[in-house]
Amino acid sequence: GGQSNMEFELHKLEEGPLEILSANFDQIRLFTVPQQNGSETKSSFPRLYQWNDFFSQHFRQGYWEVCAPETVPDMSGIGYIFGRRIHMATRVPIGLVDVSRGGTTLMSWTPMDVLQKIDTPEVTSTLAEWDKKIAEFDPQNDLDRRIKQHSDHTARLKAQGKEIPADHQPPTDLLPGPATDMNRPGGLYSSTLSTIAGLPVKGVLWHQGYNEALMPNGHKLYASVFPQMIKSCRLASSLRKLRINLRRSIIFCRRWWMKETISVKSTTKHFLTCASWRQQHRLCQLLRPPPRVVSSADQSAGRRPHSEMGFGDTIQ
Repeated sequence: GGQSNMEFELHKLEEGPLEILSANFDQIRLFTVPQQNGSETKSSFPRLYQWNDFFSQHFRQGYWEVCAPETVPDMSGIGYIFGRRIHMATRVPIGLVDVSRGGTTLMSWTPMDVLQKIDTPEVTSTLAEWDKKIAEFDPQNDLDRRIKQHSDHTARLKAQGKEIPADHQPPTDLLPGPATDMNRPGGLYSSTLSTIAGLPVKGVLWHQGYNEALMPNGHKLYASVFPQMIKSCRLASSLRKLRINLRRSIIFCRRWWMKETISVKSTTKHFLTCASWRQQHRLCQLLRPPPRVVSSADQSAGRRPHSEMGFGDTIQ
């Protein structure tokens, strides 16, 4: 689980095409949990087999797939490499469940009732901000704004002498707004993780934290929320000793950010770049069993690391 670096598909990795060609493992099963939103707790999900215009391909979610070159390309690259190595080393069947989602925050993966008990300025202010956004949202005003945007866009196309597409129609639907935003605190726990509650998983890979690294005092928020998020996952899986494997958030070696960040050197205790070593050490010691933390080489060259093979191979 986690955000986009965990969601990053196998076929996009540097050695992804070779991995895909050799992905003939009939004892590995792949499963992607369909993405849902909302604060109401869901116990099931719709199976999806749908066409995606952006990627020009069909996507299947909610199905157990036998690992093969035809089914593995869109699987989490880190997740697949991790599972493949375990299977090759142990010769036991492996099931990989992908619940990652790009651009998500830590608080969205944590139950709301748990968040409400965390009495820190960072958490309480974030909850208050979301309550305000939801309360102030007006569906009709939002529709009027989108209609104006459509009208302005149409006028620009005409002024430029461009053809107006036949499907370029003004919006007519009222949207729910921030109430169903994927980053609403507690939202993804209620709408996604809850659908697989009770599944006796043996371990979790977690790669997330970029959003919090850009927030004021994001490291303090992470230090207070992350232990509770892990405890919630352990309770949901019915395994109090559920193994948690962490990967630190991606580093950007930029002068303006280094005021808040630690050294870019790899170390087994550095998984959140904007927290101090002492905060991270204290955080890990609070958890029983403590999570295993693995750092890859510095990825400061870009925000989307294409070489995730090493992480998937070394975290076992």
